[in-house]
Amino acid sequence: MKNVQAFQKQLAARKIQANYRRIDNLKEVKQAIVAERNRIHKLAGIRYSHCKDLSDEIRLTPAPCDYSPSTFPRDMAASTVEFKRALHTMTTSYLLASKCKTDIMIDADINALEQSSVEAVIE
Repeated sequence: MKNVQAFQKQLAARKIQANYRRIDNLKEVKQAIVAERNRIHKLAGIRYSHCKDLSDEIRLTPAPCDYSPSTFPRDMAASTVEFKRALHTMTTSYLLASKCKTDIMIDADINALEQSSVEAVIE
């Protein structure tokens, strides 16, 4: 009987740890998205002031997700690094596509994402 209870406690502890890891990963993803939003606003501000061409700025401005294999933290999962690289590529493409537009649509996208995450927590 004690073995069964000990096993159930270990199983519950593993589930709790997995949930905490999942929450930490979601927080990392959200931080990466917010960092990309901030980067977009910085680049858009530069675009609005007509300092340089946007494509040059994208190449010159270091992105928060632009990791080379020698610089990214060793404790970071490879999937997280790949996600951040993909996010950086996606937002760079987004900026180039919206070069002639005046509004930054990612604010609405992030607000929708935050709203859906709040609704998911409530459920």
